[in-house]
Amino acid sequence: MPKIDLDAIPQSDSTGYPNPFHRQMAGRLWRRLAPAAGLTEFGATHAVLRPGAWSSQRH
Repeated sequence: MPKIDLDAIPQSDSTGYPNPFHRQMAGRLWRRLAPAAGLTEFGATHAVLRPGAWSSQRH
């Protein structure tokens, strides 16, 4: 498998969590790796967190 170029994958700071649960994700940037790697039945995400930010709500 070739190396994935992270800079070629768009970053997002969006969240699908409703108010007030989205607040803990402020400071999170993420990229979807699965499509870039050709994965169709498995999800993979790269997240960068500023101090105090959460990667997700508990699940």
